[in-house]
Amino acid sequence: MDEINVREWLLDRTTMRLFQSGFDGLTMDSVAEDAGISKKTLYHLVPSKADLLKMVIGRQIESVEKKIKGIQVDPHKSFQEKLDGMLREASEFLSRLPKNTPRQ
Repeated sequence: MDEINVREWLLDRTTMRLFQSGFDGLTMDSVAEDAGISKKTLYHLVPSKADLLKMVIGRQIESVEKKIKGIQVDPHKSFQEKLDGMLREASEFLSRLPKNTPRQ
């Protein structure tokens, strides 16, 4: 598995851990263990827990943006339906965030 695939696989595992345990339950030890890699390898891929969290949340935001863009360009939806859909996607994203995730 190349480094990009390892990083994506790591982000998948970290996302699951984050949404199960929250930010406080997310440790570099637990991430390395979940991913089946050493902490040294983990720190080679990601410099810090904060950077890892930014990557996970960034990927989630990209997913929501893609869904919202799909709603925006749907020619079969009215303005109100598009607005409702976009707000629903944003709300669902925010509701999935662990309650103890730091917000800046």
